[in-house]
Amino acid sequence: PPADGRPSPVFLVGFPRSGTTLLDAVLRGHPEVRVVEEADTVETVYPLLREARGGFPDALAGLTPDDVATLRGVYFRALDAHVAPDGGRIVVDKLPLRLVHAGILHRLFPDARFLLMLRHPCDAVLSAFMQHFALNNAMANLGTLPDAAHFYDAVMGLWTRYTEVLPLAWHAVPYEALLADFDGIVGGVLDFLGLPWHPGVADYRETARARSGITTPSYSQVVQPLYTTARGRWTRYARYLRPVLPTLAPWATYWGYPDPRDDPATG
Repeated sequence: PPADGRPSPVFLVGFPRSGTTLLDAVLRGHPEVRVVEEADTVETVYPLLREARGGFPDALAGLTPDDVATLRGVYFRALDAHVAPDGGRIVVDKLPLRLVHAGILHRLFPDARFLLMLRHPCDAVLSAFMQHFALNNAMANLGTLPDAAHFYDAVMGLWTRYTEVLPLAWHAVPYEALLADFDGIVGGVLDFLGLPWHPGVADYRETARARSGITTPSYSQVVQPLYTTARGRWTRYARYLRPVLPTLAPWATYWGYPDPRDDPATG
């Protein structure tokens, strides 16, 4: 066990617009969970990694136990600025695109668990492209549909490579399945986290309303009842998505969705 005695966080990740804010609100309803939303926590260790021998990312392989302890300390100080240490409660650190840093996270927190929010790639890419995000290095990849599809391919390609070479503990949460079977899917998430069912998880709308503010673009959706109108929305824009289907279709089948090229809308 680590010398600091701190349990590893749970990382809630996924491609933007895949439902992470909904799952965030659900988990906040459990009394044994605390969620930190899109805060600079892991990001505080990057400068130290860049300055380490070999630079980033080569320095990861040569980190000593003392180095890891130092970096964990930096992370936990940043985390504690957003949520007070509370023994026995699980801290979920949520930032969707942090999935690309699973290698760093596993190096510092080898027993960390990951919740991967999934959505049909065509719906996720379309929604991300149509959303007005504040511009930053990541969101700059969503300016066109081809760019957004390429970004999805790169992000998920890196994630799947991590899962192939690292013993990550992760649990997939398909957005569409969550809409269709809320109790079953949330029950599976709680089982993965080692938590019992609590009725508060079903009150996610009240949990969201009670917050002082949700900083993600999904606030207006998460305070509404579960709805299915966004599921399969991409088919209404199929002619615009047709050029990127060669990129997205393999991911759809990889994640267990029907091949979008077989949909009548793309004919």
